[in-house]
Amino acid sequence: MFVEVEEFIRLLMSEFKRVILEFIAALAQTVPRLLLASVVLVVGWLLGRMAGRLVALLLKYSGVEKAFADTSVGRGLRKSGLSISELFNLLTRFSIYILSLGIAIRTLGFEEAVAAAQNLLRLVGQVVSSGVIFIVGLLVVEKVMAIIRRIVAEEGVEARVMTLAVHALLVLLVVFAAISQLDPTLNPASTFFNAFAWGLGLGMGVAVVVLTLIAFREDVEKLVSRLKEYGRALRSCKEEGGAATPP
Repeated sequence: MFVEVEEFIRLLMSEFKRVILEFIAALAQTVPRLLLASVVLVVGWLLGRMAGRLVALLLKYSGVEKAFADTSVGRGLRKSGLSISELFNLLTRFSIYILSLGIAIRTLGFEEAVAAAQNLLRLVGQVVSSGVIFIVGLLVVEKVMAIIRRIVAEEGVEARVMTLAVHALLVLLVVFAAISQLDPTLNPASTFFNAFAWGLGLGMGVAVVVLTLIAFREDVEKLVSRLKEYGRALRSCKEEGGAATPP
């Protein structure tokens, strides 16, 4: 009986020793990864703050912030107490934080963690591309609308209303182009986006044609009158030629 108890204790101790060794081996593999992930997070936090300030300075001293402040969205941001440089400072920090978090998760080496990190990295790329499209698109829209307003400055109320409608359509087009970069995967949302994009494109095309006709109404009327005169002259020449020919 004592031999069986001794054998049981020996087996128990050997199993306990095996578990301890496996734990130490796993810890030896995990601790360096945890330390590396911690370093990546700290470096990402520092780089995020530095890159955010750098982007804010570039927007401020390159004239982009001043140009964007004249847009409707820029005026709305200014009323809320936030400038475009401050907004992109926050967005840049957020993007780099998410990027560093994804890299830190990938260093852990777990399959689930790697999949989550890939999703985070893809999200960062989508957010950056969406922000760039949004800002550049709004700046282009405002420049185009400034030209259109100068063209139709002396027209009536209808032209101003049409100008506002075109402005709203162009801004919505930029917004939906930026949203499309975020890759909405829900079927109802994507169906709505596609249908709205087609309707928006058709409406914008009609509005641009109407605005062009309003802006160059006199030139169009002169062109139409000249075409009519040319047509009448051509018919009269044919009639005179037909009358001159003997029966």
